[in-house]
Amino acid sequence: MTNLQLQAYIVRPISYSSFNPSPPVGGIAGGEKTGCQSIVLAAGYPEDKDGGEEFTYTGSGGRDLKTGNKRTSSQTSDQAMDRFNLALAMTCAAKLDKKNGADAGDDWQKSRPIRVVRGEKLGMHHPEFAPAKGQRYDGLYKVVKVCVYIIIDEREEPRVSCN
Repeated sequence: MTNLQLQAYIVRPISYSSFNPSPPVGGIAGGEKTGCQSIVLAAGYPEDKDGGEEFTYTGSGGRDLKTGNKRTSSQTSDQAMDRFNLALAMTCAAKLDKKNGADAGDDWQKSRPIRVVRGEKLGMHHPEFAPAKGQRYDGLYKVVKVCVYIIIDEREEPRVSCN
């Protein structure tokens, strides 16, 4: 594996508030001490998958932010299980192994919820789940597995399209 990929399943409900801090470039809001409060799905990485109710999330880092476009520059190093990646991983109910990740399995409902927002740039890879313009709050999700985040919508009712 050339990049440490953080994999997590996340499952949801709740409503969006103006209290949604987000970093200027990355998509993970939170810190090593407090954990993650929210993530934004935007252009992301080509290998990220989005099935609407479940998605993979690569995490943050590994791009050279000193040169080029900070959002789309090429991968120049492995991602590390620190800072924002650690914040997201901390929300998983399973005990975290910084090298091998974590898997909450059937206990995923014990994970701490995080807010998920999808942005229009997600349409580059997944137009069927991206809002036509701006950003859309999609609810609370829970991390199930860490080491390429896979995220699941816990609602049983079908998704309503906003486009």
